[in-house]
Amino acid sequence: MAEAELLDRADKTTARQNENSHLVNLADPSEQRLYERSQAQSALRNELSKTNSTVFITCADGAPADCDGGKAGRWFSPATSRERQIANEVSQAFDGSNPKTKLDWGPGYVPLYNFLHGGSSPTSRASLRADRTGYWDTVTRPTEIKLVDALSQSTGEIKHKDLVKEALKASDNDRELAMLTLANFTKSMAGIERRQIAPESIAPELKETYTQPKIDSIFNRLEGLADNPNEKYNKESAVYHFYGAMWAASKIGPGSSLGVWAYNNLNLRPLGYGGSSDRISDSFSRLGAQFWWGKTIKEQSELTWPLP
Repeated sequence: MAEAELLDRADKTTARQNENSHLVNLADPSEQRLYERSQAQSALRNELSKTNSTVFITCADGAPADCDGGKAGRWFSPATSRERQIANEVSQAFDGSNPKTKLDWGPGYVPLYNFLHGGSSPTSRASLRADRTGYWDTVTRPTEIKLVDALSQSTGEIKHKDLVKEALKASDNDRELAMLTLANFTKSMAGIERRQIAPESIAPELKETYTQPKIDSIFNRLEGLADNPNEKYNKESAVYHFYGAMWAASKIGPGSSLGVWAYNNLNLRPLGYGGSSDRISDSFSRLGAQFWWGKTIKEQSELTWPLP
């Protein structure tokens, strides 16, 4: 066999190994655990998808597949220390970005409300779908492609602050565009993780971006949110609610915090109605909603001066 053919075969083998190992260094014990969790949880989601139209599981960060279905955590509990740290790091990542956006206002308040509300199953109608043709759904598709490409070339754990930095790079430092990109990307990622999105329903320009192996790799390497590695929570819900609330806050200011509070607490979940209660998802969405008018925590503090 010719040397060139041998090298080509070796390159293809390495590429397959990199895809199968979910872009981790198996010689590193911490990344070995990332790999094991990614493999186990992806296999579990695939198995559950055979009999469920929506795969909704609550999992722990510290074990490969320590997962359950249904509810998780306590209702209306404070944010974890990890969540508060992440929110501060995300705020710092946004410092210095351009608050003047090239985005248009869009088609008006009613379409904006419909986009923010999302209906009873928003992840099943995430922005990656071909039938999502609204302005807010489609305007970020070029930046989503850049973001996923960058994340797919990374290795090991993905910190939320680095996720934000990559979104800003993809958005040419446009803060509001980056926030919307993150909101659409994380909701689409949640739809993939819940196995709600059939490949044929994805918009043609996004089919190579939102492949299940690629998104599984990114999702499972994304930084966890619990202080206790044994606590189970719905990670995809927490992540997309955080960035979704953040972008809503960039558009409607303090009203976003009221909306998040109402969503979390006025739907009778303590009585078993209106969805599953997840304290980590609820608290992370509240932290996302603090970015009123797209301002970082530091910028908001600078707007308040003591009275003479």
